[in-house]
Amino acid sequence: MARRTWMVEQSAIAGYDLEPLLSAPAETDHHHRDYRGVVRPPTVALTTEVALGIGVDYDLATAEVRSLVLERIGTRLTGTLAVAVSRRVCL
Repeated sequence: MARRTWMVEQSAIAGYDLEPLLSAPAETDHHHRDYRGVVRPPTVALTTEVALGIGVDYDLATAEVRSLVLERIGTRLTGTLAVAVSRRVCL
């Protein structure tokens, strides 16, 4: 989204209206395909609300950690967590 906004801004500075030529902005929270064509879920920040929402649809007690990457950047600690978890069946 940031790249699209930058392109529109730069074309406006140059005197061109690029907005009508572009398709509608893509939703950022949809599944996508990686370079191999495999469908991937969206990436989201892990917040309390997200964890509670996931807990409704997935059996987190049986989740398996697939990868955990932590990295210190200056004074910040960032991380990525990937888990494999079964979906609950709602009847």
